[in-house]
Amino acid sequence: MRCPIASDGELTCELAAELNALNASGPGPTRYVSGSPEWRDPEQEFHDLSGIQNLTGLTRLSMNNRGLREISPLASLTDLVVLNLHTNWINDLSPLSGMTKLKSLFLSENPLSDISPLSGLTELRVLRLHRHGVFYWRTKS
Repeated sequence: MRCPIASDGELTCELAAELNALNASGPGPTRYVSGSPEWRDPEQEFHDLSGIQNLTGLTRLSMNNRGLREISPLASLTDLVVLNLHTNWINDLSPLSGMTKLKSLFLSENPLSDISPLSGLTELRVLRLHRHGVFYWRTKS
């Protein structure tokens, strides 16, 4: 089975399946390999989450401020209890509709217009939505 999580092969499918928490929020280290952090450019954005669907053991995921627009690969992460997608460009929440174990969801500062996909999340206790639907322009110098 091919596990497209790390192109350098240092993170195997077996190790990935054992992960229960991942913080890929920026800026800061995006992953730890052999004890040393890899740092990313704070202006770098993720546009492709393919491979993350293999991390089905995750219960906590933080990917705030990453430039995310498409989150459909997250749909298979049904064991998530805490999900932080604060400050992205997400407007379709339907991939989250099956995450019935979610207790905390952070979606502030996303251009949201419809939160009805969250209606079946009966375990949800914390939902942060401030500044949703408000567009602002970020300029790069």
